[in-house]
Amino acid sequence: ALGEEILREHDVAEIHSLLGELYREKNDFRSAAKQYQAAAQLDPSEENVFEFGSSLLKFEGDSALKIFRFGVEKYPNSEKMHLGLGGALYGQGLIDDAVSEAFKASEINPTDPEAMELLGQMAHIPAGMAGAVIERLAALTNLYPRNAKLTYYYAMALSGRWSDKPPADSGQVIQLLKTATELN
Repeated sequence: ALGEEILREHDVAEIHSLLGELYREKNDFRSAAKQYQAAAQLDPSEENVFEFGSSLLKFEGDSALKIFRFGVEKYPNSEKMHLGLGGALYGQGLIDDAVSEAFKASEINPTDPEAMELLGQMAHIPAGMAGAVIERLAALTNLYPRNAKLTYYYAMALSGRWSDKPPADSGQVIQLLKTATELN
């Protein structure tokens, strides 16, 4: 009520965004989405478009997909937009495209493990991407040797289970799985 009072006097994106955050904390995702939409319409910044797309993922995946496609077009070098689009594609069952977007995000910021962690959660690697994904996971595992998730995802990628490829080196896979278990 107070937020809506303030909006009557100052209809600005920041207030809509704050209201969206409050509604999201109350698990009122539809009201949050309306506020994030208003914020994005007033100011289509990377953050506002991302929040709007993210708010739709809970209940309107197809619309989230459209918003993230717009976001990637408007902000092509945004790691978070590619991650958002990857998540929306995954939610719509477009797994190969989702993995591709997560990988694009990892190319934008190759030292940030978040994109490859999302890709790992998808548990699938399109055949043509196996080499590049394994290479990126190897580099990140070297950069973050105490990250249990990355170590596990690297082991799974090497095992071939996600790409239907024969395992590269089962001894290495077993060692990585042991390490991931110990780190976790």
